[in-house]
Order: sequence, then C-alpha cells, then structure tokens
Amino acid sequence: MNNLLNIPIISAYYSMRKPGVIDKAHGCEYPVVVLDADAEIFSISGDSEPENAKEFFADIFIWLEMYSLCPLKNQSLIVDLTGFNSSSSLYLLKLFEMWLSIDNSNSVTWKYHSTDDSMLKAGEEYAEMVGGRFLLEAKKETTV
Repeated sequence: MNNLLNIPIISAYYSMRKPGVIDKAHGCEYPVVVLDADAEIFSISGDSEPENAKEFFADIFIWLEMYSLCPLKNQSLIVDLTGFNSSSSLYLLKLFEMWLSIDNSNSVTWKYHSTDDSMLKAGEEYAEMVGGRFLLEAKKETTV
C-alpha cells in the first residue's frame, strides 16, 4: 500500500486503530467515520450534528487529499446517516464531491430507512447535485 496512507491523522475527535486509518466514534453528535484503505472500508454513519462541522470534517478532507495520490479503484463511500444538521450538509456535499473526483469508478451509496422520507429526500437532493455515481439504497425496517 502507498506509504502516504501510513501517515497518521491526529485530532481531538479521532482515535487511530492503525496508521493511515480514520476511525472516529466520539459521542452521539458526531458520525462514526471509517476511512481504511487497507481494509477497503470507507463509511460514515450515525448522526452528523457536530457543533463545529468545519473542524470535524477538516481531518477527513486532509486524509482524502493524501488518499487521492494513490487511490483504489471502484470503491464506494457508504453513507448511513440517521440525521445531520445544516452545517454538516455543506461539508457532506464537499465530501461526496471529493470522493467522486478521486477516481471515476468511485461511487457514493446513500442508505436510508425505507420509512424515513426526509433522509430519502436528502439523498435525492445530493444525487442531483453530485451526479450519476450517487446511489440510493433503502434499508428494510427490522423488527425485534
């Protein structure tokens, strides 16, 4: 794997499981972000309602810039959010645009609960803004 991916990214919001991996789970207002090129896992899930979205997303954008120097082909960013605030929405759009610009074979998969019309609508709006490689995937509700 590219040596640049072995540069650790350190932030108050992130913990590192291994060099070159963002694996963030720091409270309910922050989404869980996993960007791991070695395992080919690229995902963001949970709630994205950080008080300072610019600060939260800064390390993600730095990681993506480094990753873009030697990216994997045909990868999907899995987005499984339960909600997000208005400041996150701008940074999510930037994230999607960056991800899709890294490689022409990349895609974004927007997952939403089949009964959550607001997340479906948000996904449709993002799909319209970023173009054709933005996929919408309904998740079936599970009963316990």
